[in-house]
Amino acid sequence: MKVIKLVLITACLLFFEKEAVSQSKMKLEDVIKISIENNQSIKSSTYNIEKEKAINLKSFNIPKPELFIEYEGVQGSLSNADSRKIGITQMIEFPSNYFLRSDVQESQIKVAEEELNSSVNSLRTNVKLNYYNLLLLNELLIISKDNYKIYEEFLFTAEKKYEAGESSNLEVLGARVNKIKFENEIKKSGIEN
Repeated sequence: MKVIKLVLITACLLFFEKEAVSQSKMKLEDVIKISIENNQSIKSSTYNIEKEKAINLKSFNIPKPELFIEYEGVQGSLSNADSRKIGITQMIEFPSNYFLRSDVQESQIKVAEEELNSSVNSLRTNVKLNYYNLLLLNELLIISKDNYKIYEEFLFTAEKKYEAGESSNLEVLGARVNKIKFENEIKKSGIEN
């Protein structure tokens, strides 16, 4: 989760200037791709799959043959031994053991792949959610700026009407309150981004 927030904060810093949106925007697919490439959990799951595949290859390995020399009835030195045996031993398990071990390892690979898919899907969901929240906040900021401009013009008009005697001070105060309200919304949105 920390990695997702870090990626989104980095994206915000890269693509949003202090008060205005930069010209270059990232598409959702690009953000997801970068998030997947930089996510440590997904990298770990990928390495886990590679490890399980390597273990699967090892499940069919037959141990190396062993060379042995045996002396019996040694009296004094090895050259005076009654009998000498030189041989090779090869340990071979029952063939079904190799296949069973391979089947177990195949299921371990499938489990590791499903864990990777689960991590990727979870990351995609979180990135999409945060991406759309960021777009929503950006749109709300734009709307707040537009409303601020409208109330700024309304305040100017209300002040001119009041100076001309065509309206009451209440209209001017209402315009000031609304202007301050949208100014605070802009500041709040700027802090959240």
